[in-house]
Amino acid sequence: MSESHKNAQILIFLRVPEKGKVKTRLSRILDEKIVLGLYRCFVEDTLDTMRACGYTIIPCYFPSEGRQTVTNWLGTDFQYRPQRGNDLGERMACAFQDAFSSGCTRAILIGTDFPDLNTRIIHEAMENLCSHDVVLGPAKDGGYYLIGFRSDTFTRQAFQNIPWGESTVLRKTLTRLEQCGLTRHLLPEWRDIDRYEDLYRFWQQITDPPASAPRSCRFLSGRCLPPIPPDMSGGGR
Repeated sequence: MSESHKNAQILIFLRVPEKGKVKTRLSRILDEKIVLGLYRCFVEDTLDTMRACGYTIIPCYFPSEGRQTVTNWLGTDFQYRPQRGNDLGERMACAFQDAFSSGCTRAILIGTDFPDLNTRIIHEAMENLCSHDVVLGPAKDGGYYLIGFRSDTFTRQAFQNIPWGESTVLRKTLTRLEQCGLTRHLLPEWRDIDRYEDLYRFWQQITDPPASAPRSCRFLSGRCLPPIPPDMSGGGR
């Protein structure tokens, strides 16, 4: 591991793979078994990309009693940590706190709704944590796909009283960081795959061979997805 990679962690938030408990918005259109298989591919693509970056990977799983299921699925090569807290904000704050308590000095946190996220984004995030207090990756839906801190700039206030799931998450987080006097670096905007219309457009852009997210693309390439229903085509949440 190079000097620049030491004491840096990638925290990956994931759910224990259970039918009907993952990617529930997609289950409004697709069979739950298909959604579960796709979710597994999303996670595995994300892990493959993060491995290529060379940093320590910490899968943070939810719910906390699912450790054995996740270990059976993803193997024993990782340092697993349960997500702790009563809501998403508290769980993210605790994940950073656990990382820095372990001796980490830089940490970024990502989810698994972005299976085509590339290594360039991750390196940009880690490198900019050397010169900025916080890094954020804006998502097209108004949230963010990545957030990172150094151990000396971390604040739980970034996760308090944020309307998770709404289109104002990024804006309100930026306001909170400004109030705390923290400098920030914004990464390129990325599209998450949370709603069915996001997945359908991702499916339409699959190439052979896949340009990214190969597991997810292979899973989808042999399927014929139903068109986006008219009540979803406007892009509303």
